[in-house]
Amino acid sequence: MAVNPGNNLGLKIISVLLALLLWAYIANQNQGIASQHTTGVSLRYTNLGEGLVVSGPERVAVKLWGSFRETAEVEAYVDLHGLGEGSYLLPVRVQNVQGAMFASVQPDKVEVSLKRTTRHEFKLGYQVAQSPPPGYELLDVVFVPDRCLVTGDEYALKQVKRVISSLELGNTKESTTSKVRLTAIDAGGKPVQKGIRITPEQAEAYTVVVPKLASKKVAVNPILQGKLPEGSQVQEVRVDPASITLRGNEEAIAYIDEVGTAEISLEGHKQTFSQEVAIQELQDVKTYPSRVLVEVIIANNSEEVTQ
Repeated sequence: MAVNPGNNLGLKIISVLLALLLWAYIANQNQGIASQHTTGVSLRYTNLGEGLVVSGPERVAVKLWGSFRETAEVEAYVDLHGLGEGSYLLPVRVQNVQGAMFASVQPDKVEVSLKRTTRHEFKLGYQVAQSPPPGYELLDVVFVPDRCLVTGDEYALKQVKRVISSLELGNTKESTTSKVRLTAIDAGGKPVQKGIRITPEQAEAYTVVVPKLASKKVAVNPILQGKLPEGSQVQEVRVDPASITLRGNEEAIAYIDEVGTAEISLEGHKQTFSQEVAIQELQDVKTYPSRVLVEVIIANNSEEVTQ
């Protein structure tokens, strides 16, 4: 039986019309707007093999046609499943966006490099991006955990000299706890981001901010107690260090010119001796150092006493 070409043409036209009507219906149901839209999106790399690090483009441009919400999230990715160390030209894929009839991406293929990773452990440090308010100071910072692992290719890891967090203390007047993000930096203090991974990416930072204290250097006065045996006498007393630093409220240390040590007993000593002793405690005042070394030089009557 012969087929009428005109009938085939009519069926094709009806099919196209039905497809357009269906599209319009879906657009109406989704309350979308039939349009064309181009957006820049971050490029994700999925299924990265263990012990590998990836380097490649970070963003691509995705163009959508159809009826979709302008707030629709567009995701572009490259699948690395089964790939080992080396360089590859791989297709960029776009996840389906509801209401979009068609999507294209530029570039549609990207050059990707996979390298074996090495790792180094770093002790966490910090830099103060914003100091505490006037009259306050940062006394200490404790991180939990206090170390992290940085993994990456050999070249990238050589650039990393420290791992730090940036502390914003402009409104801090007391001890606080906060989550901080960790950043790897090079010898010049610039961030190192490409080709490395920090584990963990965040740490708990305990910052101790206290009212700012005044400081002052004062002499140390060794306190001797008791008597030497008959025929012996103290020739000289030496203190190391001879002065220490006081830290405290400005009014509390203003009139202190010297501090004493704990008592040093002379009983039973016939020869020169040395003894480490504590500095006497002062109310609301800290001493640095808190202990000093005292040497007591003893002369006997039978010996010539040095003047």
